[in-house]
Amino acid sequence: MTELPVLSEDRKWWVIESLRSKTGSGEKFRAFHAAIGQSSKEALAHVQKADLAQESALMEQAIKAGQIEDEWAWEPPSCLISRMQVVSVRSEEEIAALDPDLLSMLKGHAFFMEDFEADPATAIGGGIYPA
Repeated sequence: MTELPVLSEDRKWWVIESLRSKTGSGEKFRAFHAAIGQSSKEALAHVQKADLAQESALMEQAIKAGQIEDEWAWEPPSCLISRMQVVSVRSEEEIAALDPDLLSMLKGHAFFMEDFEADPATAIGGGIYPA
């Protein structure tokens, strides 16, 4: 078993699986995130914050590119249907069993430890799979 990097302040590693729907087509897909927190509730709050930040960034890009006039014309590319599971993980193998793409992303970036230390409310996106 390959243990995950040690976190401060009694935080744990969490993997969150969400079911989402593409706005235009209604096609459903599963998306994974890694987050840290002392509880599943805290980890979920971090993923929600990341989702909102991503939506805001995409909206700003669309406005700057002239694809929409303002925020009132914005329609996000997908919407959350449900959080399917929130799992506390302790090893690379546990992450790989849930989402090998997420593990690859984490390992390729030294588990984003500098990002997590700078802002524990960070969430890292992983794989996207058909529902």
